[in-house]
Amino acid sequence: MNVIIVNEESNYIDEHVKNRLSNKDYEVIYRNREELVKDEQINAVLLIIDIDTVTLAELYAYVRYAKKQRIATVVCTENPNHIEIPLLFRHELKGYFFKEVDKDVFIQKFKGLTCESSYIDEKIVPALFRDYIRITQHSFERPDELLTDREWEILELIVQGKTTAHMSIELSISTKTVTNHVASILQKLQVDDRINAALMAVKNKWIIL
Repeated sequence: MNVIIVNEESNYIDEHVKNRLSNKDYEVIYRNREELVKDEQINAVLLIIDIDTVTLAELYAYVRYAKKQRIATVVCTENPNHIEIPLLFRHELKGYFFKEVDKDVFIQKFKGLTCESSYIDEKIVPALFRDYIRITQHSFERPDELLTDREWEILELIVQGKTTAHMSIELSISTKTVTNHVASILQKLQVDDRINAALMAVKNKWIIL
C-alpha cells in the first residue's frame, strides 16, 4: 500500500487525489505539521503540500520533515508565480503542480512520481526560467574572501528584503544565529544597517536583484 500524506483537507486534493487514488494501491491521509511530527511510524511514499494554504514556517517545516524521512515531496499552487517556487526548486522536490491542470493529466503525472521521475507543470516553468535568467545573465564581481559562504547566503536574503524569521526558516538555523551572521556582515562591510549592506551589495554587483 502506497501511503500519500497531504498537509490538510481541501476540495482540490479531494477532487484531484483522494477520490481518484484511494484504492488497493494508494491510501491518502491528511496530517498537519504537529500530527506528522508525532506520527513518525507513517511509511509514506509521497507528501503533497498545498502551498496556498500553509504559512511560510509550516511550508519549510514540511520540507525539512520530508527530507529527514526521505519522503518524496510535491507542491501545488493556483499561482504559477508564487514567490516561493524558485526557492523551493532549490530543494529539489519531486513535483511542482499548477492547480488548473486537467484532472486526467494530473493523475497521470502524479502516479509517475512514485517512480523515479519528477514533474514541473509548464505553467510554472516561466517563473523558474526568469529566476535562472536573473542569476546567469549577470556577472558577479564578488570578493569571496570578504564574507563566508553562509554570510553571502544571508546577504542575498537581506537584498531580497527577507526578515530574520524568514531567513531562519529557509536556512534551517535559529534566529539568534541569523542575527549573529547579520552583525558579522555589517561589521565586515563597515555599514550601520541592513539597508546599507543591501545597497553596497547591489552597487558593487555582488548580488543581482
